[in-house]
Amino acid sequence: MNEIKAYTKLLEINPRNTKVYQHRGIFWSKQSDYDQAIIDFTEAIRLNPHYAEVYNLRRMVWSSKKKNDLAMFDFTKAIERNTRYADAFNNRGVILARKGNYDQAIDDFTKALEIDSFYADAYYNRGITWFDKGNLQQALADIGKALHMKPEDQRNKKAETLLEIRIKNFRIE
Repeated sequence: MNEIKAYTKLLEINPRNTKVYQHRGIFWSKQSDYDQAIIDFTEAIRLNPHYAEVYNLRRMVWSSKKKNDLAMFDFTKAIERNTRYADAFNNRGVILARKGNYDQAIDDFTKALEIDSFYADAYYNRGITWFDKGNLQQALADIGKALHMKPEDQRNKKAETLLEIRIKNFRIE
C-alpha cells in the first residue's frame, strides 16, 4: 500500500492533479477495490470532464461490477470527448454484442478499425460478432486477420479452428 500513500501525499500537495487520481484509481482497480477506483476516476472526471481516457478506465470498473449500463454511459462519454478513441469503440462494441445488438457492435468494431487498421482485438471481436450473427465467412475473414496480426494469441487460433470446423460442417449438411 506504499503506492496509495504516495498518491495520497501527492494529492495533499496538489489536490487538482487529475493524473494522480487516474493512477491511484488504476492501482485501486488492480487491487479489486472497485469502489475506491470509481471514487478516484470520478474525481478526475469532475476536475477535467474532457479527459476521455478516464471515462474508459472507469468503464472498465463498471464492467467488472457488472454495471453495463453505467459502462455504456462512460464509453459514450469517452467517444464524445475523443472521436478517434479506438479502444472506446472496441470496448463499447463488446458490451453491445453481449446485449445482442450485433449490428451496432459491428459498427463500433468497424469504427475502431477505421481509426486503427492494425487493431487485432477489434478484428477478433468483430469476427466473433459476425459468427454470432451467422455470417461464418465474414467471421473467418476477421478472425484470420486477427490471427495474422497476433499469431501467438491462442484465442485467435482457437476461434479460427472452430470457425473452419463449423464452415466445413455447414457445407456438408
